[in-house]
Amino acid sequence: MKSITIALIILFLSLVIVVACWEANSLRPHTKSINSTTTGWMVSMWKLGEIAYPKGFPSSKLVNYTEVLSAPPEYFPLNRSELLNSEVLDELKLNKSQESYLMSKGFIILKWDKHKDFSDAYLELKHFPIYVTVDSFLHAYHIQFDSLLANIEEKYLYNDLCNLTKRMIELSSNDILKVGEPAERNLAYFSVAMKLLDPKFKPSDEVRDVVNAELKRINSKVIAKSPLFGYKEDYSQYRPRGHYTRSEKLQRYFRAMMWYGRMAFLLREGLVSENKSRELTVQAALISTDLSSDKNASSYWGRIYTATSFFVGFADDYTPYDYLEAMKSLFDGSIRLKDLYSLRNSDETIGMFRAELMKRGKPKIYGGTGSCNVSPPITKEKLDECLEKTAGMRLMGQRYVPDSYVFQMLVAPSVGLYIGTKKPFTMVETQLGPARGFPRGLDWFAVTGSGRALEILKEEGDVSYEEYDKTMKDLRNEFSKADWSKNLYWSWLDVLRYLVKARGRGYPAYMISPDWLDRQLQAGLASWTELRHDTILYVKQSYTPKLTAMPPPDKLGAVEPLPNVYLRLEALVNQTRDGLKEMRYLSEKEEARLNNLANALRRAREISLKELAGEPLNRSDLYFIGNFDEVLDSIMSGLDKRSKSTVLVADAHTDLNSGQVLEEAMGKINMILVAFPTPNGTVLMVGPVFTYYEFKHPLKDRLTDEKWLNLLKAGEPKMFPWQERLYGKS
Repeated sequence: MKSITIALIILFLSLVIVVACWEANSLRPHTKSINSTTTGWMVSMWKLGEIAYPKGFPSSKLVNYTEVLSAPPEYFPLNRSELLNSEVLDELKLNKSQESYLMSKGFIILKWDKHKDFSDAYLELKHFPIYVTVDSFLHAYHIQFDSLLANIEEKYLYNDLCNLTKRMIELSSNDILKVGEPAERNLAYFSVAMKLLDPKFKPSDEVRDVVNAELKRINSKVIAKSPLFGYKEDYSQYRPRGHYTRSEKLQRYFRAMMWYGRMAFLLREGLVSENKSRELTVQAALISTDLSSDKNASSYWGRIYTATSFFVGFADDYTPYDYLEAMKSLFDGSIRLKDLYSLRNSDETIGMFRAELMKRGKPKIYGGTGSCNVSPPITKEKLDECLEKTAGMRLMGQRYVPDSYVFQMLVAPSVGLYIGTKKPFTMVETQLGPARGFPRGLDWFAVTGSGRALEILKEEGDVSYEEYDKTMKDLRNEFSKADWSKNLYWSWLDVLRYLVKARGRGYPAYMISPDWLDRQLQAGLASWTELRHDTILYVKQSYTPKLTAMPPPDKLGAVEPLPNVYLRLEALVNQTRDGLKEMRYLSEKEEARLNNLANALRRAREISLKELAGEPLNRSDLYFIGNFDEVLDSIMSGLDKRSKSTVLVADAHTDLNSGQVLEEAMGKINMILVAFPTPNGTVLMVGPVFTYYEFKHPLKDRLTDEKWLNLLKAGEPKMFPWQERLYGKS
C-alpha cells in the first residue's frame, strides 16, 4: 500500500513539472517567436523545426534575354536539292511518307528504341551533324535532382527519421501514465513507422496487435479500413516506387514516410464519428506538445521537413506547428493536461479549436483519405466538403504541388459530368454517369499558358464536361500570378512552362509550326514525368570536358535554340547547388557535377543566341556540339547506369471509380531529324529525344521502374494521335 501511495505522489508531481521550452527557427518566415512563462503540466508554444533559411529558400533571380531574331527565311516544302547533306536521308532509310513529312515540316522524330542513356546516343550519332536537344539538358538535371535527393535520404534523412521515431516512442510511452489511451494509440502509430523502418523492432505488448494489423494491410496494398485510425486508407500507395527501389534502406524510408505523410489525425466527423475525431485531435495535440518539449525530436523533424521542403514544397495539410499555434491562441500560450481533456470532452473547446485551425486554411488536394464519396449535385462545393472531412494533422504531410492541385480541380466533382458524345481518355463510368475520372498531363500545360495543349485536349474530347471551360479559365488566371521560384519543384515547372511556349517569326521555320509545338509538349511532358518520378514519395497525389587539343571541326551542328529555357534551367541548377550547400548536404563531387551542368547550360544559351541572330558558330561552339557526349559524361560522372536511364514511370493520379491510376512513363530514346538553317544553307542534323506515354493501370499494381521496363519489352502502349503525327503518321 505504501509503494502504491508513493507511486501516486510521483505521478501527481509529474503532472506539475514544467516541460522546458526552447525556440527554433520557423519554416514559415511570417511567424514571430513566442515567449511565455508557464506553470503546471504544459509546454510553451515554439517554432517547429530548424531551417537554414530564416528569410526563405534561395530562389531563381532571372532577367530574360532579349532574343535577336534574324534566322534566315525558309519556305516549305523543301526539296533534296536544297539540302547540303541529303545523303543523310538514305543513311537513315526514311520511307516516302517520312521524307514527305520532313520536307513539309522541317523535322521528324524517328523510332530508334536503342539507348537509355543520352551519352551513348550522342556517341553513336557523332558521324552525323549533331543537333543538341533540350531533352538532353532536362534529363541531365533530372539525374542530378534524383541522385541528390536519394543520397540525402539514404545518408541523412533515414537516420533522422529513425531517431525521430524512436524518440517519439519514448515520449509516447511516458505519456501513457499521464493521459492514458491517447498516448497508447500514439505509441501504436509510431511503432508502425518504426517497424517499417526496422523489421527487427518489437512493439510493446499493449500495441502489438494493432501494429501487426496495420502492417498486414500495408503489405496487402489494398484499400481497407485502418484499425488504428478508423477510416479507409489506400494501402497501394505504400509500394516503393521511383528511386526508392534501389536499396532496402530507401524502401524502408519510403514506407515509413508514406505512413507519416498520409495518415491523418482527422479534425472533424464525416469519415469517422464525432467521438473518434475528438480522440484523434487529442492525439495530434499530444504529439505536437511532445515535439515542442523535446529538443532532439523537434530537431530531427525540422531537418527532415526543411530538406524535403526545399526539393518539393510545404505540406498541404496541418502540421504539428499549426496545432501548436491554434492551442497557443486558445489556451493563452500554453497547454495543460486539463486542456487536452477539454478538447475531448467540451463541445465549446473543440469547436473553438477547430475554428482556430480552419483560419489557417484547409487542404487543397484530396489525397484519398477515407475514400470520400460524392453524391449529387456534382459540384466543386462537394470537393470542398471532402477536403474539410480530410482536414487534420499529418506528422510529415505530403506536399502541395501545383500540378496535383490542377489535376484535383479538373476532375469530378469540380468539372461536373460528361456532356460529349465520344469516349475520351479522361472519362470513366460512375454510378452517377460518365465523369472526368482522369486528368491528363496536358491539363497542367494548358493551365500554364499552352494554347496547343488545350487545343489537343479539345480535339480528343477531353474538355467536354459541364464546368471544364470555366474551371480552366479560373486556373489560368490563378497561375498567371504565381511565384515560380519558391522551391526546386516550382522552378522546374517554370522551365517547362517556357519550353512549351510558341515561337514566332525569326526562329528557324521548323520551330514555328503547330507540329513543333507538339514536339515541345512531348519533351515537356517527359521532363515533367521525371519530376513526378523523383518526388513520388512527397508529392500529394490527387488522389568539365577532357583537356585535350581541340581538333578542327569537320562538320556542322546546332543547339536547339531556346536561350530563355536554358537560362531558367541554369538558375534552377544554381538554386539546387546553393540550397543544398547551405544545408551541408552537398559533397564536392556532387557540387562539381552541378557546376558542369550549369557551365554546359551557359554555353548552350550563348550558342542559341548566336543561332537566333544568324551569326556563324566558331570552332569552340562546334567542338562543344560535336563532343556533347563527353559534356554529358562530365555532368554524370560517377553515376550508375540506372541513374542515367530514361526508362521510368510514375503514377500521378488515382480514380477510385475505376480502381485505376494514371501512369506517366518514358521509354528508350528516339531520334529527331531536323532541317536546320545555317548561314550557308539547310543542313540535316540529328539528336536524341524523349519518349512519353500516358495510360491507365490498376491501382493494386502501381508500377515500379523495373516492372515498367518488362512491360515495355512486351510492347509499348498506344500513343495519342497528336504524338503519332510527330513520327510522320497521318
